[in-house]
Amino acid sequence: MPTKSPVTTRLYEVPVPAKRRSVALPAGDRSSLSLQLLDPNGDPVDLTAYTDTARYTPCGAYGEAVSDISTTRFETGSLGSPLDEGWVDLPVPAKFAIRPGVYLLQAVITDDLLYPRASSDGEVVTASARLNPTTYRISTLTTLSVAIDYDFPVDVTPAVGVGETVVAKQQLVRDVSLVCSNILYLVVERALFGAASPRQGPPTIAEVRLALRDYPETNLLLDEYEFDEAEIALAASRIVDYFNELAPPLGRYFTTDDFPWRFHWLEGIAWQLFMTAAHWHRRGELPYSAGGVQINDIGKEKQYLQAAMQQMQLFKEWASKKKVQLNMEDGFGGVGSEYGWYW
Repeated sequence: MPTKSPVTTRLYEVPVPAKRRSVALPAGDRSSLSLQLLDPNGDPVDLTAYTDTARYTPCGAYGEAVSDISTTRFETGSLGSPLDEGWVDLPVPAKFAIRPGVYLLQAVITDDLLYPRASSDGEVVTASARLNPTTYRISTLTTLSVAIDYDFPVDVTPAVGVGETVVAKQQLVRDVSLVCSNILYLVVERALFGAASPRQGPPTIAEVRLALRDYPETNLLLDEYEFDEAEIALAASRIVDYFNELAPPLGRYFTTDDFPWRFHWLEGIAWQLFMTAAHWHRRGELPYSAGGVQINDIGKEKQYLQAAMQQMQLFKEWASKKKVQLNMEDGFGGVGSEYGWYW
């Protein structure tokens, strides 16, 4: 069974349709994702006009949440059912399915009229260059020695190179025309299946909820999860960003799939989530009385802010010392010599 995108976030039983969504998978799970494309208002996008497979392509772009775009992987999918409710089915690339981490998933429908895709399997790119002042051309040769030319507007960035073998519907250039687009978090969680190190990846969503006792049955006023999966994913990626940007600089940047300090990572995630809650309580505070009873159920900014400051202090003290340690370790090494002999 494919994994569907989660239902719209609800807070005090009120849906928040425009909020970014998140979907979580255990490491090693190659099930396809069934995602519902929504418009900016949170309503399903009617995809019945995009069934022409020669022109329109459902696809997903996958990339690690704090890395540069060079990590992006593109995968072609298919339209799901029902079409008028915006469902698309996308595969999960093996590169990400086996590496626990926080990833961005951009699910789109592309219009390939200006930016065509490869038409058949086994085409080998033979040339890639500007043809004239208005056209960029990528030429291929099929297994049957049939030559095919793909013409694009000028100033595109090729996604393939000469000698590369492409397959049907593969994207040939990085430029696209998007009919609709949704960005979600894809959280690949540590599990006993998959090819990951036992310490690889962020604390799982279940571990975060256990640490904060965040369950509908225990949140007596909310009767919902206090923090949804997208907020936990954002908090996990922000902590890695913070560590990377903290002085002193290192010769490398960590990502959510190789940041190794999981105990302190969980403490930092709590800091970020408590700050999120403090902001929300500050905006929503409205004390009132009913029947002589004073009520202020959304007025806990000070409590959350105090908890956030405590978590922040613990994490910052550790992170500062760790960055200094790593920086000093980078200062030691060796210098080779052509006169050296090894026995």
